Amino acid sequence: MSFDQSRFAQLLARELSPFRTRAVGVPDGATLRVFECGLESAPPLIIVNPIGIPILLVARLALRLAESFRVICWEQRGVNAPAADFFGRPHGFDAFVSDLVEIAGVSGATDGHPMIGVCSGAAQLVRATATGAISPSSLVLVSPQLRFSVGYTPSQFERTVVPYMRAISSGRLEIAQQLLELSQREFFAPGTTDDVLLVHAADRSNLNSLDSLRVYASTAEIFTRELCDADFGAISQDVCIVSARGDKMISVESVRQLPTRMRSARYREYSEGGHHAIFLNAQLRDDLYAELTTTGLL
Repeated sequence: MSFDQSRFAQLLARELSPFRTRAVGVPDGATLRVFECGLESAPPLIIVNPIGIPILLVARLALRLAESFRVICWEQRGVNAPAADFFGRPHGFDAFVSDLVEIAGVSGATDGHPMIGVCSGAAQLVRATATGAISPSSLVLVSPQLRFSVGYTPSQFERTVVPYMRAISSGRLEIAQQLLELSQREFFAPGTTDDVLLVHAADRSNLNSLDSLRVYASTAEIFTRELCDADFGAISQDVCIVSARGDKMISVESVRQLPTRMRSARYREYSEGGHHAIFLNAQLRDDLYAELTTTGLL
């Protein structure tokens, strides 16, 4: 069974219908698509979405937290944007960190509120906090994609995806064409659940064209060059680190090591959901909501 675009569009509309959207311009001229849910009078909470991925994968967590918070998230620069626009503006790691600081500022969430970083979004959150550009009350890092100079166990992303991204960034367009062809093959078996369809479609959203793949390759390479050794040592806030078994992109064994690198961090591991646990595992979302609203630790 081939990819059912109309079915996906209907499911996507259902998932995102509760969100308010707005365009936020940042100082270098880029425009970010911001999604917000929850009462406007509620305390703000920022979720930093992964690079290159539509907001869909954090939507269910945002909606769960919206029962008590005004949740703000956004699609990172380069998502659904022409490659010429992306490459024509600053697009190094610092630009992504600045985007977080800008969104937090215009949302009234710069200081004293919890923030959540998912996958590569965790790197932005850690850097902005470590440098003092923002001062969240606490941090949650979900399936964090981070690198260290020593003691780092390469993840599946590092071993397989990154070499492709570096080849594409260096101009190896034949590699890009191979990935595009792979993404267009029929791989949705009959009986595919709605949730699996949504996750797969979101994952391959950056493989829709050569332009989108070039943008994603560039951002992936940029993020994997950043080292977090100094950042982790500079964070004094409470930190909760979350992962789920079966994660094929971020090594759970690596994530288990992260709390030892921070002053005040704890680790929570789930048995189900893999890399998309915040979308697929309702218990994880319920647990984060309970901690954020009742324990006072987050």
